[in-house]
Amino acid sequence: MRFEMARHGSVFGTRDRGIQLLAALQAEWAPVKVDRLVVDFAGVHTLTDSFTDAFVVKLVYQARDEHLPDPVFENMNDVVERAVSRCLELRGLSLHPPVLTG
Repeated sequence: MRFEMARHGSVFGTRDRGIQLLAALQAEWAPVKVDRLVVDFAGVHTLTDSFTDAFVVKLVYQARDEHLPDPVFENMNDVVERAVSRCLELRGLSLHPPVLTG
């Protein structure tokens, strides 16, 4: 399954928005058996740590809790990659593949 962030905007700034977007992803994810989840950041300019914590970190934890493959994050610019990297590392999560690519 591919979740295209740019369908939902290019700037993501609040924890509430992260919660909302995670719910939107879950609504797409729930009805199907997902063997691979790709979150495509193409077209996303920036996101805050609050958003990243509420969306990316929670998504990784949820996948692990449900024994699903780690999500793959693609097409991140430098700003987005730094935010994702920082938030995951603060939680002791690794940025090695398959969690982070391209």
